[in-house]
Amino acid sequence: MVTRDRRSGKVVDRAILIDKNLDPDRYSRVLAHEIGHAVDELAGTIPTAGLSDELRGLYNSLSNGHRNAAGTDARANARPFLPQHDGYRGDDIPREYMAEAIRAYMADPNYLKTVAPKTAARIREYANPNPKFNRTIQFNAIAAPAAGLAASGAVLAGSDDAKAAPMAPELPPGAVLIDGPLTDAGS
Repeated sequence: MVTRDRRSGKVVDRAILIDKNLDPDRYSRVLAHEIGHAVDELAGTIPTAGLSDELRGLYNSLSNGHRNAAGTDARANARPFLPQHDGYRGDDIPREYMAEAIRAYMADPNYLKTVAPKTAARIREYANPNPKFNRTIQFNAIAAPAAGLAASGAVLAGSDDAKAAPMAPELPPGAVLIDGPLTDAGS
């Protein structure tokens, strides 16, 4: 839930509501995605212009349920999965792309910088100088040598390989558990 200033439209408060009945892997993924929305909003709504190809490919790779044999990516012959398939329309689509990109950056910076370098640079450009949270979150620019980027994709995609390094399901300050499913798929 987002509360905006009536005059400026700026976000003044955001509550993250997550269905406590989600399985642990899904819970962690939804929480990280919702934190991605909060980072995007606090950074001033990160522009997606010029990033469409990277964002579409990234979203499909991380969200498509039709996985390759290794479980690390969408199958090459699978229909691309986009925010529209979850019911998002209009201005919500770029925000879903960016929240998922931020989630990917927080989970595995090297993965995002490798598969979507322009998107990673845009996130750094808007998030790192922001005094609202730059002492808490910094998105680094230098990619460390990464072994097994395919395995990194599996962690982000929530495959069985992700159990090796799951994101902690603890709630951040201000997050609230709810008893029933959300009507807007949690975003």
